[in-house]
Parts: sequence; structure tokens; C-alpha cells
Amino acid sequence: MALAELLIRYGRAISVYSKERPNFKKGILYALTLFGALAIAVCFFVRLVFPVLQHELFIRFVPMLVVIIVIAIAVTLKAEISPLGLDVGCFAKLFLIAMFPIIVQFYICRFLWIRTKFHLLPSPVGQIAKSGQPFCLYLRSFVDDEKSAKESVDFSDDPFRFARYIGSHITVQDRIESVLSEQLVPHIPTLCIGRPRERYPSSSFARVFVDDEQWQYIAQALLQASRIVIARVGETHGFRWELTALREGRLLKKTILFFCTAYGLPFTRTQIQEAMTAHELGILDADVPWESYFCVFDGNDQPTFLPAALPSDANPNVRIRASTVALILYLIDFRPDLLDGPEKTNRALVQRAVSKWKQ
Repeated sequence: MALAELLIRYGRAISVYSKERPNFKKGILYALTLFGALAIAVCFFVRLVFPVLQHELFIRFVPMLVVIIVIAIAVTLKAEISPLGLDVGCFAKLFLIAMFPIIVQFYICRFLWIRTKFHLLPSPVGQIAKSGQPFCLYLRSFVDDEKSAKESVDFSDDPFRFARYIGSHITVQDRIESVLSEQLVPHIPTLCIGRPRERYPSSSFARVFVDDEQWQYIAQALLQASRIVIARVGETHGFRWELTALREGRLLKKTILFFCTAYGLPFTRTQIQEAMTAHELGILDADVPWESYFCVFDGNDQPTFLPAALPSDANPNVRIRASTVALILYLIDFRPDLLDGPEKTNRALVQRAVSKWKQ
């Protein structure tokens, strides 16, 4: 069943909007506010920063500033550096703290852009339905969804991540879902069932909202209609029902399990084994790595676990991004039937993405 046919069949029981509906006047207001915020940023740069950058004294100190910024980033990432470097890094962190308002302003602009796009641009679900192209269905527990949208970190420990913590509360962004969607959506359109009373999307995944009384029938239809299913492993009753439907419906061959904790870290071997046992998925003959984000099934429902990328990196966002790119490369090589055609997804395209996030 195509997505358009599914939307027609279930009528009012499924919708592309929840509490908030597109409003042209609101969209224009958000757009004007966004342009105003960007104009303030440009004015700040032109009136204050640009003259300083042109000053002769600043030009002389450019090499020193570059070294300070590099050391500040190294300290922020907890890199191993000398005691002298740590002293310089403490001074350099003042620069990061000074940048704090600009970081928050970025999130405010994203807050405005999300609402402008929602009110003025067509629904992504409608675009998928009209095109008739295959789509990916993203499943997750709403409980984990709420937890992963929050990140608590002390300002003195890491100014950048603290700014992102404040920004995530401003924009109500689920960072795990956002990082995943950045890599996945360019290769295959992806949608999920939105949280009840969710006003605006928390990532670039398209959203459908379903009636509580018929959600199982609609979820079953979406599972059948999708080209690929990515299921973030959780413990709620709803997720257990969805995974059981995949297993009993012989749909595991198009399912990818996503093992991710509430704070973006991959599951360890023990956590994977416990989760697979709890969901009645056999892994007796499977090679389970020490850490993994993704598990892909073959036509015989046998799992293959992909090792989590960059085990030495402490930033979960970077690890999810790198592991998702590795997943896409794996699908291109071994399961091209799950992606949206070679004209949209090819190894060269993904390799450019790899080069981008490595920079």
C-alpha cells in the first residue's frame, strides 16, 4: 500500500499535523523575526567585529589567536596536552565563553526557521505521498524521545555543550534524532509517528499523527508500506508491540535496530544481549562487538551487528554521525534493495559526507 493510499484509507484517524496547523500569517511573522535576528547578527559583525579584524594590531596577533583557539578546542574535547597547554587553554576558554551568546543566537535562529518552514512550506509527508517514492519508517519509544532531547552539562566544564543544552530547550530539538536524520534523509525520505500534542517537528523526519484507538492498525500499515524500518530499541509497551509485529510479520529483513542510550552512547555487548533476549531475537551465532549502534538482518532473520565508529571519541553526536555513515556504506554494498535507488544514493555521495564530517 502506497503512503497516499494509506492516508486516504484511514481518513481522520491519521493526520500530518497535530495541535498546531499551518498558518500563513504566523509563518510571515516568524520569517520577519528570523530576518531581523539575522540582520542583527550581520550588523554586529559589520559594526563591531569587522573593524577589529582589519586593525593592524589584530593582524599581528592572528597566529597567536589561531593557536589559542586550537588549544581551547583541544581542552574542550579533553585531548591529552601538556600542563602549559592547559594553562593556555584556560585562558582560551574565555574566548569560548565570549562566543556563548552567538551560539545561543544560532539556536534562536533555528527555532525561528523551524516554525517558518512549518507554516510556509508544504508538509514533507504530503511531498512523499505525492511522489510515491519509497520511504523509511523510524520507530522509537516516546519516553526515550523525551529524555534524549535533554542534555545536562555544566557551563564551566564545556561552554559549547552548555550552549547547546540551552539551545535544545529553546528549540525542543531531539539531538539524537536530528543527527540521525542529517545523514539518512538525503538518501531516503524518512517519517515517524509524532508524539501526542507535538506542535513542531524536532528533526527533519516527516511526521504523521495517529488516533489513539487505531494506532496499531495504522502502525501495521506503515510497517508494511515502508521500504526500510529503523527501530530505536526501547522498553515501552508500544515499542514491544511494534517489534513483535515486525518479527511475526516476517519484516525483520528490512529492519535495522538502533541501539542508542538516552544520552547518545551506543549499547555495550551486555546491553545488546539483554535487549535482544528481552525482545525474543536470537543472536546465538552472531558476532556481537563490544559497542554497536546498528544491527541489520538478512533474509533469514540473522542479525549482523555493525561496530560503533570512533570508540575513542567522547562526543556522542560525532559517534552517531560516523556510525550512520558507516551504516549507509554497508547498505550500499550489501543491501542496496533497502535504499532509494542508485540515482539518489551512491558511494561517491556518501564519501563526500564522510569527508565533510571528518573536517
